[in-house]
Amino acid sequence: MENTGYDHISDGTRTLANTLSSHLGLNKALEFCRDNQWHGVLAALEEIHSLTDGDS
Repeated sequence: MENTGYDHISDGTRTLANTLSSHLGLNKALEFCRDNQWHGVLAALEEIHSLTDGDS
């Protein structure tokens, strides 16, 4: 299994990131998490962004 650098992110944090992305869109979710300093969720959103090549 390839180490993506996101191994420290919990399943719950990934779920929250997916929910935010689904409701707000990826770019707005990234902005929201940056503004509110939700570092763990921001890392999960950046993981999503890297996996989707920013297509959202």
